[in-house]
Amino acid sequence: MNYLREKVSGKKKRLIQEGYNLDLTYVTKRIIAMSYPGEGIEGLYRNPIDQVAGYLNTQHNADYMVFNLSGRKYDFSKFRGVVQDCWIWKDHHSPPLDLLFEICDLIHGYLKGDKINVVVIHCLAGKGRTGTIICCYLLYTGKFKSVKDVLYYYGKKRFEEEGLGVNQPCQVKYVEYFYKLLTLGYIIYPTVVTLKRITFQGKAPAFNMNGSCKPYMQVIQVKNDKELYSTQKEAKKYKGVSHDVLNLCELKLKLDKLMPIYGDILIKVFNEGILKKEKMFRLAFNTAFIDETAQNSLEFSLQDLDPSQIIKDERFDKNFKVIITIEPCSKCNNRTDFQMLCEICKARLKEEEKQWVKINGLLSQYKVPDDEMATELLFIKKEYDDVDDAMQLKRTENSNDSDPKDREKFEKRVRAKTIKFVQEQPQQQQQQQQQLLQQEGQILEENDIQNQ
Repeated sequence: MNYLREKVSGKKKRLIQEGYNLDLTYVTKRIIAMSYPGEGIEGLYRNPIDQVAGYLNTQHNADYMVFNLSGRKYDFSKFRGVVQDCWIWKDHHSPPLDLLFEICDLIHGYLKGDKINVVVIHCLAGKGRTGTIICCYLLYTGKFKSVKDVLYYYGKKRFEEEGLGVNQPCQVKYVEYFYKLLTLGYIIYPTVVTLKRITFQGKAPAFNMNGSCKPYMQVIQVKNDKELYSTQKEAKKYKGVSHDVLNLCELKLKLDKLMPIYGDILIKVFNEGILKKEKMFRLAFNTAFIDETAQNSLEFSLQDLDPSQIIKDERFDKNFKVIITIEPCSKCNNRTDFQMLCEICKARLKEEEKQWVKINGLLSQYKVPDDEMATELLFIKKEYDDVDDAMQLKRTENSNDSDPKDREKFEKRVRAKTIKFVQEQPQQQQQQQQQLLQQEGQILEENDIQNQ
């Protein structure tokens, strides 16, 4: 049965010790990533829930908090720790921006509460959504100074091979948004912009048998998963554009009405095939990050589009681009406070205001932990901290002049520290349980003395 589970988990690092074989990884000593704890038939190829609960209850008693990002339910009563289960976030997609801050604030408060506390984060595969949250929290601690560094670290700790971490462009973009807000130094706000058209630049993607495509788009408000607009009806009348004929020209999907958009936006593009529609790509953005430098357009190259595998899709030209033409409000921008908005923007941003009051409220209370505190939050003590070694390893991998022996040295250091803090978990837990028993014994003795 473990063979099937290992095949499903792919290249993720598994916990194999003391009779356990789980898709579960200590990214740091106090942050665990894992896949979904499956029940019944699902437990045959995913993490079996009883084994997951057994491991966590044995190694961490009740001193852990599980963050369920899957949008699915399971038997929470099996876990001694608290299970946080209140988020809907689609697989392979970006989250609502305020969700990142809400979860990181919860993680931070729990880890600060007691040094023995750990957090366990999972979605379905324990990869993209899980990694997005972990990367954001690692940035939140101040331990990492760039998004590239934190993405590298998560990928190195969770996976056996390179490039398998958080690799969906929309999720990477939201990690970048998160870090920008942490480090910006001033408050920004969502804006209302008018979506005018979407333009393809480069050869048209070859989706149909004759090498053509008949694209249409859906514009979706992420927060409530509401479709704002679709051009599907127009696509049915469209003759299609050939991949060979359209060479570095433009194909425009025009809207037949003005479409105001704001907040977290998802745009999906499909091909209207002969028998069925087919997904072409999707992209996501938040209008708070559209500033004066945008010059009325947003540009997405092939590597900016989801899913990440699109970069290898031969139906797309390597120079393919998507240009989103927008028109901002003439009176408001992303520095305009909600109270100062024009009446039109104020009415449209009513729901967004609640989310951004939450985000900016958390940011106003946020203080970057110093290095000692960051080490405690992630590793408890310095001897387990492998971040510097991982960053040294990253530099040797990116340098053509580095000595292979240096890379091997830092690789071994990172691996050794991880093995050390994982293997010491049972011993620590035994010590904690002994301390609890001693405390309970002392209380009983004191009660006996008082009763005499």
